[in-house]
Amino acid sequence: MKKATILIVCLLCYSSVFAFDWKTKDITITSAPESKILSLKTSQGFPFNLKNPEKATEKKVEKILEMVSLFFQWQYIKIAKLDFVIDDNALRAIVQPSAIHYKNQELHHKIPSGLMFIVKQIKDDSGTKSIEVLQFNFRIVDKRLFLRIKGNYIDEQSMLDNIVSSLKNSEQRIKEDNPQYLVLKSKQFESDIKLLKESTQSLLAEVIKLKSESDQLRSKLETLNEESKHLKQREEFLTEQARISKAEADNLRQTIIALNDSRFCFDDSCQNQLPDDSIFSTTRYAPEVVKRVELQLQKLGYPLSKVDENWGYHTFNALVQFQKSTPLVDVSGELDNISEILLKHPQLLKIDVQQLPFNFEQELNREENRLLILKSQMKLLNRQYTELILSGIWDINTLRALILFQAENALACPDGLITIPLLRCFIATKRNY
Repeated sequence: MKKATILIVCLLCYSSVFAFDWKTKDITITSAPESKILSLKTSQGFPFNLKNPEKATEKKVEKILEMVSLFFQWQYIKIAKLDFVIDDNALRAIVQPSAIHYKNQELHHKIPSGLMFIVKQIKDDSGTKSIEVLQFNFRIVDKRLFLRIKGNYIDEQSMLDNIVSSLKNSEQRIKEDNPQYLVLKSKQFESDIKLLKESTQSLLAEVIKLKSESDQLRSKLETLNEESKHLKQREEFLTEQARISKAEADNLRQTIIALNDSRFCFDDSCQNQLPDDSIFSTTRYAPEVVKRVELQLQKLGYPLSKVDENWGYHTFNALVQFQKSTPLVDVSGELDNISEILLKHPQLLKIDVQQLPFNFEQELNREENRLLILKSQMKLLNRQYTELILSGIWDINTLRALILFQAENALACPDGLITIPLLRCFIATKRNY
């Protein structure tokens, strides 16, 4: 019984939906029976959809078929979809175009919601008789403005001319539709736009100002970074110089202590009174340097029992004895440049300081000797041998500076003589400090 009731209800619904016999109009139904919107196709193959098909009457169906034939005969509007809606008092049609090419313009994208048509009954001019008219009423979009296009449908070209005319002067069209309201809105928009332009210009000026300040700050930052880099390099240089100066001061302090200490005795009477090597800095000189000095001192016959690469009392004492043996070096117990050169070239120990240092084939007179010595002193002073005095007199300081110059510039074997090659070397060499 229950199944029979359901079947009867379904048959009633089916019969209500398909109340009109579309076959009599040579119309094919293409949608499913349970669809709420009926999809149909004419004998010419024109497809369309119908909402509320249960309200279809002979007269309304005739009007629908007339409109289908009209729309699909359009020359400029190509239809993508055609929908009809049957209401109690009206028949509406919505045309979704796929293309509208008219007067060298593509218009379909200006009509986002499609073309709306409605069939209405209106009074004639006499007001006594009702006539049926087809009206269009839809919106177009232009420059972010919505324009309402409406009127009685005459033909395709008239409707499209209306659209094109409205697009040419969209703002004027809006004012014509509702002058008072739209003029006020237009003025308000113009005022808002003016304020926005002023605000934009102000912001732009502020941005330009901030950019200029940013560029200046960036330039200052780069300058500060460069100065910081130079200061850091200067700090590293001064730190290294301070470390070297401290090491030299420590070495000098130890030397002074050693020279003044009563435990150090350089006379034969106290050779057996040996101090502790711990008072010497074992790291003052590199082991290979100590070894070389010890071998040279031992070769020259100074009291050094063994070569142990250790800067202790025995090495210190032997170096002091060596320094005492020549006026060319100060007795300090320090392994300075001149001491190393004399140890390496012991023939320099035989130089007579009183003898003039010339080795020329032609003998010079006294004034020429003085001028040559003076020029040599000037050259040596220019190369930072600062212990000299410009006197034109041959003395121990001049001889010492000359030997250092010869050794540092690898002029064969240092001999303390002013020769032609030496004078050429004075001209050729430059020393930067």
